[in-house]
Amino acid sequence: MTVSETKASQPDKPLTLPEAPCPSDSGTQAIRKPAMFSSIRSLFGKHRKAIRRVGFSALLLLAISSALLIFELRNSRLQSRYLTRIAREASFTLGPGPSKNTWYPSFGPYDQRLGYTRIRLITENLLENGF
Repeated sequence: MTVSETKASQPDKPLTLPEAPCPSDSGTQAIRKPAMFSSIRSLFGKHRKAIRRVGFSALLLLAISSALLIFELRNSRLQSRYLTRIAREASFTLGPGPSKNTWYPSFGPYDQRLGYTRIRLITENLLENGF
């Protein structure tokens, strides 16, 4: 008998999972679970407590970090401490004459409307007139 004849002689059956043995008590029918789940349960059975501890620790860490994030977003306490430290270290010195590193805007609707694009011309005009 060839493989094709064997397949043709067997009727098409739907594929089902193998069922785990489940004793029935006093004539009542128990719910049968597929063997796949019992093997998974036995796989993680030894480490079930460890898995729960890790999951609980992860949830606890997520809850604490979320609470800290919400607190920071509402109060900005850490941001203010950080910016205060930066401001303490910031310094400047006053030198003779105008700075060569000064940057003036050259375009933009608000810059043009408020006159910021003309600062360079106004400064040059003031210097020419002795101010």
